[in-house]
Amino acid sequence: MLSLVVLGIALRARRRRAILLVMASALCFTWASLALGADPNRASSSNSARKDALAAIPRDKLTPEQIEKVRSVVNKPSVYRRMPTQVIRCDPDLYLFVMNHPEVLANIWQVMGIEDVVLQPQGDGTYLADDGAGTRGVGEFLHQSFDTHLVYAEGSYDGPMFNKPVQGASVVLLKSAYNREPDGHYYVTVRLDVFIRLDHAGLDFLAKTFQPLVVQVADYNFVATTNFLQSLSRTAEVNPRGMRKLAENLTNLPPVVRGEFMATTAQVADRAAAINTQRASLSTPRIEVRQAAKIPAE
Repeated sequence: MLSLVVLGIALRARRRRAILLVMASALCFTWASLALGADPNRASSSNSARKDALAAIPRDKLTPEQIEKVRSVVNKPSVYRRMPTQVIRCDPDLYLFVMNHPEVLANIWQVMGIEDVVLQPQGDGTYLADDGAGTRGVGEFLHQSFDTHLVYAEGSYDGPMFNKPVQGASVVLLKSAYNREPDGHYYVTVRLDVFIRLDHAGLDFLAKTFQPLVVQVADYNFVATTNFLQSLSRTAEVNPRGMRKLAENLTNLPPVVRGEFMATTAQVADRAAAINTQRASLSTPRIEVRQAAKIPAE
């Protein structure tokens, strides 16, 4: 599913397919340098980056069946890409909630008119996906933890470019690291590795031929999506009433998930208010001391 969406960006020149990040985001990084002298934060399709990603896959947490699914894609991918590592200011609870519930981000984009991708949770970490333009598939979480999300997705594209549906599969590895600064704000470092396999000889060739264009758009979408998460977290801090209204409009979500999203954003607002209060309490005594020093003794 993810692979076909990414390729569709390059071949059909349609609007951005941010579903790549929705699925990783959900459906949705132990760093190592990509190569000697290389910038580890830059995007890459190098062999060293790919080997590093393969080593980071938590195989010890997977069943034999899941390992075989991963192997079927990563051993001979049509396209591999490590997106540019991003560092965003984001509440960790909100970040993890969105990573574990990609349908929330998809529904937010629908409400805002950004994308019309539909993600339908089926239980057990599995999602049905439809981008409304001929791409359909199913994605599943193979592993979820606070610092690692591994997703396997497969699907097909059925459109005017081909005589019959084109099949494909992808493996997405999301690594996250968290840091709290002295000012109380949290920053999340995000790295995404994507492996794509296309089950079509001619299309596989086209994917490699147009890979520079495909990965450029994918990189852009990844950066845009992480920036959106940062803005979502900031809005939750300063405008809790607006976030609650947004949540009430997310009618494509199961009621339980919508309620959890409301509770999470409310906690973000409370945490931000507590940080601001703490700052004020730390600064006020210093001001009072200076003022008291000016009062002459009787």
